[in-house]
Amino acid sequence: MKTLKPLALVVALLVLGSAAASAQQMQFNGTVTGYNDGHYYVGTYLASYYPTGPQIDVFCVDFNHEISNGQIWTANFSNLATSNLSQTRLGLAGWSYANSLVTYQSEAWLASQFANPLYHDNNDWVGIAHAMWYVTSGNGGLIDSYSTPWITAVASAQLGGFTGMDFSQWSLITDVNAKGEAANGDGTQEFLTHTVTPEPATLLLFGTGLLLLVGVGFVKRSAA
Repeated sequence: MKTLKPLALVVALLVLGSAAASAQQMQFNGTVTGYNDGHYYVGTYLASYYPTGPQIDVFCVDFNHEISNGQIWTANFSNLATSNLSQTRLGLAGWSYANSLVTYQSEAWLASQFANPLYHDNNDWVGIAHAMWYVTSGNGGLIDSYSTPWITAVASAQLGGFTGMDFSQWSLITDVNAKGEAANGDGTQEFLTHTVTPEPATLLLFGTGLLLLVGVGFVKRSAA
């Protein structure tokens, strides 16, 4: 029985860990700068793992939904290199994996430009943000003198295979109540984050290793 207790604990932690990885509570903490287009703040935003987790940079890819400062929501994380993207807004809307992937990769490339010291003023950030929203949602009034150069730039980056981008470092944060990309009022905005987030498959592998170690210990004690 002494061996079964730690074994049961490992199984319980594995199940709980997998659930936490697929549905994580988040809190929206506002903007990094005051850059805006006269209607909406643009650029890098901040969110934190709720209630006690670290704060992370997030980038809005969803023009059709809203979120407010301090708002708490529950989200699925989908890594751009390992996820099938079925729990993203585009996946839920019926987009194919290939079309969803290239769209989100384009947005990740654009989001990466916020950190480029060459692009550090209000107009640059407005252009990048408008281009990101256009990539997902179509025109929506977002094609303008600010965004047009960035729409051209991301198309060129796509043709070049997004050289230098490591998409395993990018994950989507999608409200668990999302039903698609349409402006139908379901759920909060969708975001990208430049961070490595464990997914259930990773935790399963970790848990399997723990189970193996417990099993080895049990065999050794039995043999003794």
